[in-house]
Amino acid sequence: SSFHASLSPPSLALRTASCHALHHQRHPGVARARVSGLRMCEEGEGATGPKPDEWRAFRAALISNGIKTTAADEGAPVEQASEAAEDATEGLASSSLQQQQQRAAKNEELLLRQNPQLHLEYMEGGWAHVTPKPEVGGLLARLPIEAQLVHQMSHSSGDWGAKLEARLREQIPVDEGESDAAVQDKMKSWSSNLAYVYKLAQALIKDTFAELNTNPKGITGEMMNLLEQYVQYQDTWQEVVLLLEHDEDLGSKGVIINRPLRTSLSEPRVASLFLFGGEGQDEANDERLFILSFISAFGRDGAVYLGGSEGQNEKGMMIHGIHGLEGAKEISPGTGIYQGGIRAAVRGVLDGQLKPLDFRFFIGTRRWGGEAKEAPVVAALQKGEYQAVACARPLALKQCLGLPKPLWHEVMERCGGRSLELSKLELVRRDDLEEDE
Repeated sequence: SSFHASLSPPSLALRTASCHALHHQRHPGVARARVSGLRMCEEGEGATGPKPDEWRAFRAALISNGIKTTAADEGAPVEQASEAAEDATEGLASSSLQQQQQRAAKNEELLLRQNPQLHLEYMEGGWAHVTPKPEVGGLLARLPIEAQLVHQMSHSSGDWGAKLEARLREQIPVDEGESDAAVQDKMKSWSSNLAYVYKLAQALIKDTFAELNTNPKGITGEMMNLLEQYVQYQDTWQEVVLLLEHDEDLGSKGVIINRPLRTSLSEPRVASLFLFGGEGQDEANDERLFILSFISAFGRDGAVYLGGSEGQNEKGMMIHGIHGLEGAKEISPGTGIYQGGIRAAVRGVLDGQLKPLDFRFFIGTRRWGGEAKEAPVVAALQKGEYQAVACARPLALKQCLGLPKPLWHEVMERCGGRSLELSKLELVRRDDLEEDE
């Protein structure tokens, strides 16, 4: 490809919490206080619940107050709903998610300079929380390889999950005559210590690769499996994907939102590729005046991102939060995130009504399932490769240009709880970032 993202090299899996049906009887005061602020859908719209945008914020408010939820109303399998309900309280025992969340102060200062209106929106409600299933308009955050192994261990899946569990058992002191039940209680307690099992997985990976370096010819099928997982992890390290389409049969599509490109929209070749794709040169020749207008509007300050490895020869994609922009379509009701409307965007910027940094431009997409090479996105979640996150739109719309704290860490920290802890564990491995205030 002609496009290269600026990436840092890579130096559990968190079980996702369901966020849908309310347990009113457990938290009646909080639930009643919040319900009165919801606008219900108008009669005739085919629904009697709250409007999508307010439901998303309402759900986030419930979770930030530590309210236990379940995935049952979303059609999830009973066992998934049960696990999600249990996991919803994980990390919330001593305090609410709101207390455990962490803000990226320097990122907020940068957002204020780039987009004051989006900054105001972020400060008033820049929420994020994990979800049991992917949602259009939500995010997919790539998890570390250590997280995958911990996930496999906690779900009793995969050879490396079993190996990690065996290593954990070796570390647990067992008294003479101690019952199996008591040992299992210790296992449960020790495995819930995220920092400990993360480092245990880290050591297991390091030891395995050391063995491979010593005896390359002795590689086993299990070692090859770990190596493949690690290579995939390197290729997708800390990527954050905005999900644009999701269908269990047709597949899923999104764009990586934290891979800015060094290329510029001021280059006619790049502008032409973005607007018309590699196969649309005839159309581009007929639209030279529009290409020049596009370059005038976005050539100096427009931000281009590598959206993924798929479809890089197709027309690019413009994402923004401008309601009512001609030609734009909301990617999912209530998200406030829109796709398209390039001609109106060009007019708006040239007229001084809009700013280049109100828009994000993507070349290529990320795809799962359907006709894509990769397995369905749900499989990626089940294997602990990604964590699904619902978020307020500023986290998805903000530019990732010179962020003091990488977006992956900001998203994980806004989720709070174990996600925040995992972010801290990953930050320890980096020496290229300044400490946030």
